[in-house]
Amino acid sequence: MYDFIGIGVGPFNLGLACLTDPVDELDGLFLEARDELAWHPGMMLDDATLQVPFLADLVTMADPSSRWSFLAYLKETGNLYPFYIRESFYPLRREYDDYCRWAADRLDSVRFGQAVTEVVHDGEAYVVRTATGEEHRGRRLVLGVGTAPCVPEALRGVVSTSSTTEGGSTTELSSATEASGVSVRSRWPASRSAWRTSWRASSMVRPVVSTRTSASSGSS
Repeated sequence: MYDFIGIGVGPFNLGLACLTDPVDELDGLFLEARDELAWHPGMMLDDATLQVPFLADLVTMADPSSRWSFLAYLKETGNLYPFYIRESFYPLRREYDDYCRWAADRLDSVRFGQAVTEVVHDGEAYVVRTATGEEHRGRRLVLGVGTAPCVPEALRGVVSTSSTTEGGSTTELSSATEASGVSVRSRWPASRSAWRTSWRASSMVRPVVSTRTSASSGSS
């Protein structure tokens, strides 16, 4: 029996896996439905950085000496000096995604391709069953499945969503952008330099949605 079972592997549960890895008294298991870790898929924009310094990695603020720190990742991959010379405390989003993959691929407690289909409590422990037919028992359960987009009813059919696990969710505009009195106007900058300026000026860039009626105001 495991001390705990984590469902979903994104930065939160991955950080927990890293922090508990050296603790011999704890035996944990982390199950992820996807075949590999994907942090914010579709958001790996060139030159886009995190909004927090590298110290806010998976482990450093809790255990600065951890072997799973961002600096340890840079050292092992040969990127420590390039990161230092860049003179920025803010890792690129692509770097952070690769860092998370680096950690996940080296942790024995993390298992991919294990979609959880059922969780029950048998009176003694949680029983977790997966789509592959595996069954695991744990004293505690840690949910890290992320959130699903909430689309207003007026925009359904205009905005399509595809949700992921804890790594995040993505929202895409469908082809029906001119559907029934709703227009979608994008404020996303076209050029890379303009995007960087816009990204740093505001913490979030969203499409602007407005409603309009297509009927004429004149009377017949």
